[in-house]
Amino acid sequence: MYMVDEVTERIYQEAWRSWQDGHHADAIRLLDNAIASSDDYRIKSICLYIKGHFAYTLGDYALAATASREAVDLMPRNVGAYRVLGMSQLRLGRYSAAAEAFEVVVITDPDCSALTLLAKARIELGDAAGARQAAERALALEPEWKEARELLKEINDSAERN
Repeated sequence: MYMVDEVTERIYQEAWRSWQDGHHADAIRLLDNAIASSDDYRIKSICLYIKGHFAYTLGDYALAATASREAVDLMPRNVGAYRVLGMSQLRLGRYSAAAEAFEVVVITDPDCSALTLLAKARIELGDAAGARQAAERALALEPEWKEARELLKEINDSAERN
């Protein structure tokens, strides 16, 4: 098993270099090779997370969501994969799934970005109170967080109109 993990690490490093050099399809193919060659669920999960991140960056949100879902299925503590899963689901218009993913992120590793994305998902679900709560939590962490401030204004303006 040690040899497989060593090979997987080498493939992962090669994939990262390919990505940085602009060879995006090669990078994803190399990650697929690392996933297939490893017996270690942690390595598979990390490679799936990176594959999801790469796919998201390329605008392939369906692939990003699939890879990220597989990553969290293998390793439920992979917060980075939950973040990519949530961002992908948000882009795909799957707001409930996005909110679920961001809820895991903000419980595990709360930050302004995740809270703001959670607020966006909740707005799309028609949950103004939940969106307000998430935006206010983001502002409590970072009072000058522009995106959360704008979302909170949007929520309040919408409430005043209704």
